[in-house]
Formats: sequence, C-alpha cells, structure tokens
Amino acid sequence: MKCVTMDTVKPKVLAPGMYAIDDEPIPPHNRNNRKVHLEYLKHLKESRETVREFVKEAKIEKPLDNKLESACL
Repeated sequence: MKCVTMDTVKPKVLAPGMYAIDDEPIPPHNRNNRKVHLEYLKHLKESRETVREFVKEAKIEKPLDNKLESACL
C-alpha cells in the first residue's frame, strides 16, 4: 500500500506586518483613566478593521465558503 502525502501550503502574505493584531488588556492602575480607555477603544477599532480585511481577502480567495459569509456581521 502506498501513502500519498501532500506538502504543507504556506499562505501568501504580501505585507506580514500589516496584519499584526496586538491585544493587550488595560493595566489595573489605568482602569479608571478615560484617556487610556479611549486609546484602547481606538486600538480595538483598528484591530477590527484588520480582521475585516482578512475576511475580505479570504472571500476573494474562496467565494463559495459559507463560513466566511457570517464572519463580520
């Protein structure tokens, strides 16, 4: 019996640093600081946009994948 193996496929990423998502929590000593919270919300918004770009590119690569349809509702 012969075994068939496939090489691992590496995804193409044109700009790897562009899609870096850094999600660090607010330190305890800054939890009641309004400015820190606003910066944190701004950072979360940017991260959300990055994830939306992931999904958008994935939809282009695999337009028939049903899982991607509900990814960013």
